[in-house]
Amino acid sequence: MRGVWSVLRRHFFKFALRDLKQAADLFRPIFAKSDGANGWVSLEVSPLLANDSANTNKAAARLHADAAYPNLFVKIPGTLEGIASIEQSIFDGIPINVTLLFSREHYVNAAESYLRGIERRIAGGLDPKVRSVASLFISRWMLRYARKSHLNFKIVSVSPWPWELTPRIVNCSPPRGG
Repeated sequence: MRGVWSVLRRHFFKFALRDLKQAADLFRPIFAKSDGANGWVSLEVSPLLANDSANTNKAAARLHADAAYPNLFVKIPGTLEGIASIEQSIFDGIPINVTLLFSREHYVNAAESYLRGIERRIAGGLDPKVRSVASLFISRWMLRYARKSHLNFKIVSVSPWPWELTPRIVNCSPPRGG
């Protein structure tokens, strides 16, 4: 059965990369016009690797090499094992989108990992310009904070993209009567 899953996974990434390359081509003018600030697409390493740093490193390097697009982020989860992979991937010059950040501590760990990767690049005489983003699950942070502070949150605007449900603007107001 393990062989079947391996074949299916290989085919999934083959087709996903094909689609991502098409999307990357569509966004390439935006990427070029914004000097790399916008126009990115991303593909996550297999979720089965979330707790396997060594194989996440290999998978990130393989996806980056197979895609060979400057506007492709490789998504790596911000798990404990993922943090080491983020540092190594940044050192290797792979643009990373850190996912699964559910707390301030997760974000800080990911940011420090990014900085260690950049510091290693500088120490090695490599270009320190490696793009990265951290995808925060703000809705969970908002709910946690709202419960503690008794604040009311209201989503004012959501992304215009139908596939992205992340709030863009959030209003925060104190509790009623307080």
